[in-house]
Amino acid sequence: MGSIFDMRNIYIVNNSSVASQYGVGTYVEQLTKVVRERADLNLTIVQICANVENIEMRTNNGIRLFLIPSVDVQDNSFLYERYCRNISYILQEYIDLFNINVFHLNFYQDVAIVRSLRSRQIRCVVCFTVHYLNWCFVLKGNRTYFHFILSQDATKRSLKEIDVFDAFTVEKEMFNYVDYVICLSKSTKEILINDYQVPIAKLKYIANGLPHKLSVQDNECEKEPVLGKKEILILFVGRLDHNKGIEELLRAFRMVQDKIQNVRLVIVGDGEFATYLKLCERIWHKVSFVGRVEKDKLDCIYSMADLGVIASYTEQCSYVMIEMMMRGIPLVATSVAGVNEMVGPSYPFRVNISQEEICSINVEILAQQMITALSMNLLEKKSIKDYLVNRYIQLYGFDLFRNKMLDFYLNIKSK
Repeated sequence: MGSIFDMRNIYIVNNSSVASQYGVGTYVEQLTKVVRERADLNLTIVQICANVENIEMRTNNGIRLFLIPSVDVQDNSFLYERYCRNISYILQEYIDLFNINVFHLNFYQDVAIVRSLRSRQIRCVVCFTVHYLNWCFVLKGNRTYFHFILSQDATKRSLKEIDVFDAFTVEKEMFNYVDYVICLSKSTKEILINDYQVPIAKLKYIANGLPHKLSVQDNECEKEPVLGKKEILILFVGRLDHNKGIEELLRAFRMVQDKIQNVRLVIVGDGEFATYLKLCERIWHKVSFVGRVEKDKLDCIYSMADLGVIASYTEQCSYVMIEMMMRGIPLVATSVAGVNEMVGPSYPFRVNISQEEICSINVEILAQQMITALSMNLLEKKSIKDYLVNRYIQLYGFDLFRNKMLDFYLNIKSK
């Protein structure tokens, strides 16, 4: 082991109020596993908007944790900027000036932290991971419309288009301030080069990765009241909002259950339950909303799934897809860039999304792809399972993620 002057200090900034919405909580968990294995990396997790009354500093298994209490300022950009600036002042007191300090951010609204560090010339390297692009939510991933907004005369933009352009401006500011930008998909890297003019030298492509999990034994899941006897399970896991294509999935499922009588749709996740329950009229007995569940119960549900559906309009590098791929669960997925990249160009069960002003999923095609996937014979099922598992191993395993992140952290040059 080298001297103390060979140490690198990694500060991962997380935000308790929004982390679960974009998979950032899982991302920070995986980064923690990566960093804590190394004696030459010191890890500090800065938890913004934590459920504490006062600022707390804790140490657990060699990991330092800063808990910054939540303040009701997130809807006020001026006050939130002051909040972030004060966080940078707090952190400055603990920065090690003798070694390389790396700040790893995950949310655009925390750009004020970077701005403050830069204005006071704090010796550090700052990187940012792109977990989402705001315009993808507003425009359902419609890049053609996004380009139109960027090129449009500012005086002619609608309120929605103004919001898109303002979010784009904040995102671009973040990319300009930081030293490195980590992209979870190659398609996002291309977007940042061409639409945000981020220099190629600043960009790193490092996809998400998860450790392989052993299959859950049937007897471990006997008490899970998800399925009836001999039912076929179609599984959705994720937030319940319009960008996840829940309405289209429910409409498609109506067609599927007309053709396959013993089928059930299980929806795992939090969100707009009332909105989607209304769409289940006359098929309530065939749809199970189980809410957000603990990991061991989710593992059981995965083990029972016959088909997974990713009906998203936008994704970066979906942890849910990685979970399904590692288990070899057949997938029906949309053709959006982040999803398409994960399953690969030769994958058969894809659903194209139109690129009109309002993007849409063809519900009939979605239903047909689900029926076709559920109708595979044993040989076809094995072929799909092997294909997905191999893609997981080659592209989305934890070892690959760990090696790329360590290579990144350990080769960063001091600024």
